Amino acid sequence: MNIEILYKELYVYGEDANAEYLEMMFDKHNIINTDFNETPYFVDNRPDLIFIDAISEHFLDQIAEKLLVYKERLKELIEDGVHIIIMNNAMDIFGKSLNISGFGEAYEGKCLGLLNYITYRDYDNRHVRLTLADFKGHEHVAINMGFSQYYYEDESDHLYETTAGYGFNMKTTLGGFRYKNVYCTELVGELFIVNPHLSKDLLKELGQEEKLPYEEYVYEIYNFKLKNLKNDPKVNEPTEK
Repeated sequence: MNIEILYKELYVYGEDANAEYLEMMFDKHNIINTDFNETPYFVDNRPDLIFIDAISEHFLDQIAEKLLVYKERLKELIEDGVHIIIMNNAMDIFGKSLNISGFGEAYEGKCLGLLNYITYRDYDNRHVRLTLADFKGHEHVAINMGFSQYYYEDESDHLYETTAGYGFNMKTTLGGFRYKNVYCTELVGELFIVNPHLSKDLLKELGQEEKLPYEEYVYEIYNFKLKNLKNDPKVNEPTEK
């Protein structure tokens, strides 16, 4: 298998550790780390998985401009069923449109227009909210954090429902987005490390043995975080509309 991780050196919120755990999950396979100044592997090859995580907005805009050159290639890979995982504000790059406001101005940002959701990035309003998401019968521990909120064109594209916090935006409990084998989540928080059920689901979907690196410790972390978040009054506060 060929696993391409895009722009890991630019990840924020400690998400480079998330990517490194993903590498350990697939350590018997070919891992391609594509840096900002490199031509992506997917341009001339067919990866089994493409992964991109949270990146500062300054670089997101530059990455969008870079990837616009390969828009048709990405569309081809999506339609061909390549697995693509897009986390947190990296979603800004791939949606139908990107509306940016803040600092007294508003304008349309660059994006690829490949996926059927709309992004609103508001630099005047940064949100942070602990979140629990119900996905495939398991609760997942995460954080909803950043300047961006997302809006479905079709709510049936959602991946999960949040049981605490909010989802795609502050007015819905529906979260995530799926089209074919593209999986998007607005959430962040080293999801593969702290959510072993999620990591095993990925291994299973890609036909791999469902055995995680440091599995015993990962489950300990998960159970500890889940217990504490469920008892945290901030998690159980009603979401502001």
